[in-house]
Amino acid sequence: MAAAAVATRELLAPRDDVWAFVSAADRLPDWWPGIVGAQDEGATWTIEGDERPGLGSYAGGSAPGPERRSETVTVERSAPGFLRLSFEKTGYELELSLEATAPNRTTATITLANETAHHSLLGRLGEAAEEVVLSGGGSHQALAESLLEHIYELCQTGADA
Repeated sequence: MAAAAVATRELLAPRDDVWAFVSAADRLPDWWPGIVGAQDEGATWTIEGDERPGLGSYAGGSAPGPERRSETVTVERSAPGFLRLSFEKTGYELELSLEATAPNRTTATITLANETAHHSLLGRLGEAAEEVVLSGGGSHQALAESLLEHIYELCQTGADA
């Protein structure tokens, strides 16, 4: 990965619970903003998302409404602690590692890079995340932090422990 952003966060859940959540294609729309559907096809997932007007997708003004785009994602899984997603069209490479730090705690680290600067669905999502999160370090850093924040909010199975 070139020019990768890295974000780390402790999650309030056992590693197996986090793994079950992040490694399921149908849960990807829950933690990756802008993705509205994902189908598991074994070594790949097919994702769908909306192009958003105002993010540079239309020359000369905004479109009448969002367009649906799809993309193939190559998936590498090593249960229960490593997930790699390689987005075919947009060039995003995401690595997520999970480390059990206590019975009900997991440290999650996302490494995110983009080898190519595409102006497509996920490229625009990165731009949108930068605007929303405003955490500095560029859109890759903002997107990595935003993804971890979504996972944190959705994986709270160990919060009471």
